[in-house]
Amino acid sequence: MSIDDHAVESMALADCRKALWLSELRVDVLEMLARGRSIDDVTERLASAIARVSGARRCSISLGEPGKKVADHRREAEAGLSASISVHHILDRDGAAIGRVELYFDPRKRREEPDGNLLQAVAQLLEVAVENEQTKCEYEQATLGFEALAATVPGVVYQRRVTPDGSIRYIYISDGARELFGVSPQEILADPEALFDCYSPEYSSRFRERLLNASRELTLWDVEAEIVSRDGTRKFTHAIARPEKQTDGSVIWNGIILDATRMKQVEFELREARARLESLAATIPGVVYQRRVTPDGDIFYTYVSDGTRELFGVSPEEILADPEALFACYEHEYRSTFKERLLKASRDLKLWDVEAKIVTRDGQSKLTHAIARPHLQEDGSVLWNGVILDATRTQRAKQKLRAAKEAAEAANNAKSEFLANMSHELRTPLNAVIGFSEVMRSEMFGPLGHENYEEYANDINDSGVHLLNLVNEILDLSKVVAGKAEVQDEVVDLGDLLGLCAKLVAESVRAAEITLDLPDISTLPQLRADETKLKQILLNLLSNAIKFTPPGGRVTVEAASKSDGGVRISVTDTGIGIARARISQVMQPFKQVEGAMTRKHGGTGLGLPLAKALVELHDGKFNLDSEEGVGTTVTISLPASCVLNKKVA
Repeated sequence: MSIDDHAVESMALADCRKALWLSELRVDVLEMLARGRSIDDVTERLASAIARVSGARRCSISLGEPGKKVADHRREAEAGLSASISVHHILDRDGAAIGRVELYFDPRKRREEPDGNLLQAVAQLLEVAVENEQTKCEYEQATLGFEALAATVPGVVYQRRVTPDGSIRYIYISDGARELFGVSPQEILADPEALFDCYSPEYSSRFRERLLNASRELTLWDVEAEIVSRDGTRKFTHAIARPEKQTDGSVIWNGIILDATRMKQVEFELREARARLESLAATIPGVVYQRRVTPDGDIFYTYVSDGTRELFGVSPEEILADPEALFACYEHEYRSTFKERLLKASRDLKLWDVEAKIVTRDGQSKLTHAIARPHLQEDGSVLWNGVILDATRTQRAKQKLRAAKEAAEAANNAKSEFLANMSHELRTPLNAVIGFSEVMRSEMFGPLGHENYEEYANDINDSGVHLLNLVNEILDLSKVVAGKAEVQDEVVDLGDLLGLCAKLVAESVRAAEITLDLPDISTLPQLRADETKLKQILLNLLSNAIKFTPPGGRVTVEAASKSDGGVRISVTDTGIGIARARISQVMQPFKQVEGAMTRKHGGTGLGLPLAKALVELHDGKFNLDSEEGVGTTVTISLPASCVLNKKVA
């Protein structure tokens, strides 16, 4: 082999070695990048390789302007530590400068400038390193942004991979796992069982099969489950995730796990409230409902109780789906105006109180009574809460009651009319009995011949008078009830009338051993009234007061003008009185308060009711105030229309 051939072979061998070395350098740098080493580590590795090949004492690679190390090397050169500096620019594939290489040589040693292939290889590797660094920075920024976003989500954000062989691993899981499960993301990433252990055994036993099935079918994962966190708290979770098929056959699940505990509690409370409502509605004999009327006039039901089946023969589900299922049961006339009336009531927010006839699906005719109250909502709609009652029986009962009332009123009117018409027939024979007994008692046609006859005549006369008074009271009250009593318009001197009544009861006052006090009758006004009826009122009140006042007691009559121009007359006694609870009883005809005094004095129980009726005929008012064991006050008030003037003494 010639010297030239040997030289060529040596050069070829050197080129191969250089090429191999460059290849190893590329592999080394790419492995560094794959392991995540920084760009500074890469530039140091390249600088070291260039210095070794070129024989330079030091090599510095700077991206952009020279860094601190280059400046340090330059100062060393100026101080004589390095004889010279060699600078080479590094260009990218487009010819733009991305940095430069500075070599520092020792003057005592041989120097060898790096060739173009080396610099080109360095440039390529640096360009890859820069792009990798940029990608790495962008990834870190994106990761930080995603972490910040995931931290705002109220739950756990995760990414899960399911491989074709059925392996399940978590690629990412947010820090919300600490709060919801009490487990750190690092534990779950290392072993998914750390998360699965929080679920119930029943859920865990079916979880893998369900997830693998969803991964094959690529269906949405939407699952609620109960968990027990590491601190023993029972919670409900709601997981939602979407699958994405990968080219290697695996499935990536991007999803979220929410804390549904509060929502479950609300659902439970709502379910309990609805059960209570259903239970309450079932006790109401009708239909409980909630109806919404929207601002644009739509009408639909949000709730209807099960009572619709019995009342209308329609299920609640049908009505909720279509209100016409309910409206169809009403008569056409009602339906034709229903919407207009309901919309008006919704605008006015007025109570809905309506009776309407319906025909059920099985053909029964019924009467319904609907009552509902409106509530205006924020969106402008009106919510009606109401009830529909079956008024059929009530209507029939009302009709029967009305018929019974009319029959009773007719019978009562017939009775009153009969008694009023019988006044002449009853009084005529009584007057004859009383008249003939009077003749016998006075021995008008000579002596009777035996003293017993005189006693008998007195008894006949007293009984006849008592019976006549009783008949008169019954007939007078019957006339008032029948509407046949008439008031004579007469001028009555109230003072004179009181004086006359006092004389008529004077004998009774003496016999009862009580005191009767009268007002100053000289100052009392004249009245326009029926004198006979007014005298009957006063005598009834005085007789009652005298009858029920024990010996030594007092009966007081007072009369005075009222501020409205009328007159007030009262009769007060210190008698046995009446319990307040029984005052209403004594104001009913033929009713008396039982007791020894009542039985002792007898009576028909017509005096007070008759007096009240006669006062009301004069448009007056009658009031009775009494206290048992203290006494009684009866007050009659006549209106200003009955008063003529003040009497001047």
